Amino acid sequence: MLLAVDGSDAAVRAAQSVASLVCADDAEVHLLVVLSYTLYPYVDDAATRADLEKAANEAQVAASEKAALALEQSGHRVTVVRRFGHPTDEIITEIEDWEPDLVVLGRRGLRGAKAWLGSVSEHVLHHTKVPVLLVP
Repeated sequence: MLLAVDGSDAAVRAAQSVASLVCADDAEVHLLVVLSYTLYPYVDDAATRADLEKAANEAQVAASEKAALALEQSGHRVTVVRRFGHPTDEIITEIEDWEPDLVVLGRRGLRGAKAWLGSVSEHVLHHTKVPVLLVP
């Protein structure tokens, strides 16, 4: 299965859900973290933008390492995959490259009419035929 994490509380819950699943001995989890060079495109100062990017990417890497450890301790075989770019594009690319049986995403707490689907999860649902599990 493919588990995409971004360091958010929703991603932590998704990792915990995957860790609690009982899988076959040969089951493998690709833990995907998408790092970005453009999280802060509207910050005028290049040095400040670089510092913000570095801190955000380091937080995502730390969260992915923590999730990987929890998954390994629960008996899952884990491969951490790091990609750079836009999350929706990179998740779809990883799905196409690796062809998992299941994709697991955390759902962020949006409000109103779009309360169930976020932009990333909605995009993934509409651009893959692989089953997607959204964890609230």
